[in-house]
Amino acid sequence: MFGPTTTKNLFYTKQDAALRSYKIFRHTLGTPVSMDVLAFQ
Repeated sequence: MFGPTTTKNLFYTKQDAALRSYKIFRHTLGTPVSMDVLAFQ
């Protein structure tokens, strides 16, 4: 089940110059972006 107490992560993509998504990062809410983890490349 997902809810406000269990969902603390979100995923986002980075794009290259041709606007293709090539990296997926995991961000934990409440932490700085510098601590995001590369989940897929």
